[in-house]
Amino acid sequence: MRYIKTREMYEAVKIVDRSAILAQKIRPKVAGRQDEEASADYMVEASDQVLTAGGTALKKMSHVAAFRGKKHLIGIRIKERTASQKKDEKWVRTSATTGRDEIRTGKNRSLRIEHAEQRVGEERARGTAMAKKAYSAHKKAAHDGKVTAARFKARILKMFRHALATINRQNVMIVGGGALAMFLVAVISMVGMIASSPFGLFFSIEEDGGASIRSVISELSSEFYQQIQDIQRSTPYDILEMESDNGMYGVQWDDILPVWAVYRSAGSGKDVVEVGEDSKEQLRKMMKDLTSFSYEVTVTEIPAEKEDEEDDEDNEEAVEVQEIRTLTIRVRHGNIDRYTDQLGFTDKQIRLLNEIRSERYSPFWAKTVGAYSAGGQILTPYGAESGILTWPMAIHGSITSGFGYRTDPFTGEQKFHGGIDIGAVQGTPILASADGTIAVANGTDPWGGGYGYYVMVSHGNGLETLYGHCSAVCVISGQSVQRGEVIAYVGSTGNSTGNHLHFEIRISGEKIDPSMLM
Repeated sequence: MRYIKTREMYEAVKIVDRSAILAQKIRPKVAGRQDEEASADYMVEASDQVLTAGGTALKKMSHVAAFRGKKHLIGIRIKERTASQKKDEKWVRTSATTGRDEIRTGKNRSLRIEHAEQRVGEERARGTAMAKKAYSAHKKAAHDGKVTAARFKARILKMFRHALATINRQNVMIVGGGALAMFLVAVISMVGMIASSPFGLFFSIEEDGGASIRSVISELSSEFYQQIQDIQRSTPYDILEMESDNGMYGVQWDDILPVWAVYRSAGSGKDVVEVGEDSKEQLRKMMKDLTSFSYEVTVTEIPAEKEDEEDDEDNEEAVEVQEIRTLTIRVRHGNIDRYTDQLGFTDKQIRLLNEIRSERYSPFWAKTVGAYSAGGQILTPYGAESGILTWPMAIHGSITSGFGYRTDPFTGEQKFHGGIDIGAVQGTPILASADGTIAVANGTDPWGGGYGYYVMVSHGNGLETLYGHCSAVCVISGQSVQRGEVIAYVGSTGNSTGNHLHFEIRISGEKIDPSMLM
């Protein structure tokens, strides 16, 4: 407590000092007088004074110390409180800002969590669907793999036998690749089947289960031609004329099938050998997109033939006329290039399409979906070559229906017949009547505008010959043929009641009586 200096302390000290001096002064006197009692009383009084002063000083000191300590403590507390308040205020401000940020962050996080939960739900649903689809595809692939494995060996052997048989046919040289090229095509076809490429379609030549290309094409063709036949049945006519923008009177499957094969295999890698419901629907749509028809009926008046001619000057001369109703059905085919653009074909798909549409594959397309057979041998036509054209067979054959009006075998009405029908057994070779170039070789369309499988040969100067209702054709478009060369075989396809050859001659598109040029 030395550092605390007060007035009371100073006075107490002075009292103590005086008491000590007084005691020293008294002691000798007391000793001399031998007055112990007086000395003792005095000492007691001095001591009491000292004690009283000391007690007062101590009280003062204690009070001052307590006051100073309390004041110091209050100052410390005020400083601490001030610092704490400042700290608290700063913390409050920081907390408020941080709180707002946390609230905003919390809201954003909540939104992200909701979106994440939504995405998780969607992905879970998508994953479940994909898993189910993958499982189904796996089961189907496993089943198909077993079936394909069993068939593959047989198909390989069949294709090699087919290739070897092709090599032995010398007439295949006209296709432009020779026997070796045809053999390579067969090998490419086998490899293509393995890779699910459009070349795999060639395997459908052999019908070994499932819906083959040929059967599906026949079904779809029947759907299309049923509409035309309904028009023929419901529309009265005397003459039926078929017109086409390219000489093909029906569905041009040799154009449609390559597009379908590339679209199906290159787009999805699916097999093109056996046709399921989805691929059948694709073919049906392409058929409708690329083949359409329209029709009209025109009426022409010609003088009617009189049974009895009598001269009667008294009666006015009345001119009787006969109306000839001509039903014209026009078939139109779509543009393949524009159609592939609509389908979004890539450059790679277009190159592949051009490859499989090339001339060397024409016989394969025809055989795959229609009636193509080897031919090319030269036979001697029946009868002398007295006219411009020769008889279209190596046998006589009988004319079962002539040129002109006849009773229609389907309706029983009088209808115009634009050629002659030559009766013969199925498979009888049909010969080119003169040298020329194959304008149309329809071996893919079994109806062919009523002609069935047919061949049209251009002989120059507008002269054309048509050979209809064939069971098979053995030439391709653009091929040069000689007089007497086998170009097809007798059949009963299209609008036919039996095996025969329908033979037409046209000059600049107009049908004429074949007997005039034979």
